[in-house]
Amino acid sequence: MSIDFINDFTAKMNNTTTENYKNNNSQLLEKIDVLENIVNIAVIKNFEDYKKCSELKAILSSLYCFSFNNKLPEFEKISEIESSLGKKLLDFVKKNTIKDREVKTVSRYILWGKYYSQQSFSKIYEVLKKHNILRRQGDNLCVIGLHYKVGDNVFTVDYNGREHRQYVSWAGFQAFYNKNGQFKQFIIDTNKWNEIPELEDIYEITGLHDGKYAVRPIGLNKKERNLIQEKYTY
Repeated sequence: MSIDFINDFTAKMNNTTTENYKNNNSQLLEKIDVLENIVNIAVIKNFEDYKKCSELKAILSSLYCFSFNNKLPEFEKISEIESSLGKKLLDFVKKNTIKDREVKTVSRYILWGKYYSQQSFSKIYEVLKKHNILRRQGDNLCVIGLHYKVGDNVFTVDYNGREHRQYVSWAGFQAFYNKNGQFKQFIIDTNKWNEIPELEDIYEITGLHDGKYAVRPIGLNKKERNLIQEKYTY
């Protein structure tokens, strides 16, 4: 596959001409030392900082692909700069995840896809509302505050010939659709739907299935199941 074809294809994917795509990235390459300095001194203290650094990460990702596809000598340096910023973004995301074990378990429970017949919806709602875990997006009920690795398009093959998808860290804020339909109906029936905040645009809806950019389906371990049965069922 020729470099010209790759540049043409990438330009089309970015809704620009090949000439503009090459010129824009070439201009950025001339400022690589400036970008490196910005990344080195960047401190992410709040969501506004996170948004700005995410925009810079997108620029570096484009530059990463451009330098790799065109076999440019700056590739290694760009790779290091992008990786450094990605780590800062990921650290900030992880700082804003659920730390309380019980709250995390209850959050995972309504994403489990299974449920106990005598679940206490009021207790579940109370703990999730108190810790600001629920969001709504249109008619969908969402869960925030969890963070997991996402699927890649890289697979390994075991000795039986079976393929296994690889999962990688992703420095984005994840939101997941609730899988407990009865819980959502309880919220609607008790007129609590409008108490739940709208999902902010900083969050990315993340699937719970086998796929690229998706998270492995949630499964509760024995300790988590025992906690739900002991405290959140009748």
